[in-house]
Amino acid sequence: MSNQSKSSLPGPWIGVKVMDGNINNALKLLKKKVKDAGLVEELQDRQAFEKPSISRRKILKLAKFNQKIWDRDNTCKQ
Repeated sequence: MSNQSKSSLPGPWIGVKVMDGNINNALKLLKKKVKDAGLVEELQDRQAFEKPSISRRKILKLAKFNQKIWDRDNTCKQ
């Protein structure tokens, strides 16, 4: 085991610097970075194991819903 510190470990570490003591802007920027990286969704997905068949079922259900919305919007315009 090496003597490297934990901060030098590889990974998608996200951080912001607080400029002029303005914590509100730093917090806003941090929240945006976390959302863009998709960390919250990934953590929620990893809380429990999900069978591959359930994952496929969710994807198909979402695809059907999106197709239904797309069909509804495009048939009304004609």
